[in-house]
Amino acid sequence: MTGSHRSSLPYDMGNAGDLLKHGVLVEFVRWRLERDTTVRFFDLFAGEPSARVAPETVERVKGLAGSALAEAQTEIDEGRYFGSSQLVRNLGVPVFVGDQDPERFENLLACGLQKLKGAFPNTFDHSGKYDAYDAFGRIAGRAHKDDVALIDPFSEFLRCKAGTVVPQMEKMSNRATVVLF
Repeated sequence: MTGSHRSSLPYDMGNAGDLLKHGVLVEFVRWRLERDTTVRFFDLFAGEPSARVAPETVERVKGLAGSALAEAQTEIDEGRYFGSSQLVRNLGVPVFVGDQDPERFENLLACGLQKLKGAFPNTFDHSGKYDAYDAFGRIAGRAHKDDVALIDPFSEFLRCKAGTVVPQMEKMSNRATVVLF
């Protein structure tokens, strides 16, 4: 973008890829809810619950009136853009999270998201080093039919963990939904 300072701005979320990813995710979850299913959402790589966004992102989301993304981005007018977990929670779904950064994990819990242990009490103790791929392996055979698990980031998964995680994805997809971004 000639003449744009976009690359130097400290906006971590709300780019075109996020709008597509989050739009598809919340439309899918809303569709599931419309079918009277009891959805539980697992974000094993949760990251930051929200971030500031560029004014152009605010306008784009506001232009999607009636969409699940516009409905779930409840603070977009204030320039706050929610990540996957918070968006799904804003649709009324219980969200269970994990993150390897202890401070970020506490921020997620402070937003009303729940520890994975809440869904799988005998599987997690949330002490020590957290590994999202290990966590996925632990829940793959225990998920319920209406559960949705998110694996994001795709590039790291493909490069480093595909040999282990693809069989786990297959196991879980026989029981629940796996969303890979």
